[in-house]
Amino acid sequence: MQMEALAQRRREERQRLIEQAWLTAMLGRADKIVPLHELLAEAHPRDPAEVAAEQRARLRALSATLQKRSWSQWLDTS
Repeated sequence: MQMEALAQRRREERQRLIEQAWLTAMLGRADKIVPLHELLAEAHPRDPAEVAAEQRARLRALSATLQKRSWSQWLDTS
């Protein structure tokens, strides 16, 4: 459930950023700008297993950057 909510937030954030960039370009009077609906259309639905594998890889990469701590270090309150 939390992973789905996170994925939804990321999709919404991506859409917001695309809309903002498109509006900024329109305000700048860009001559050759792609219609917004083409930018927002997803090319193809992604395989859930592929998405899950990608998220696991991201978490492993993040975990590798974190400091390793023992349980005694976590529980030490001094």
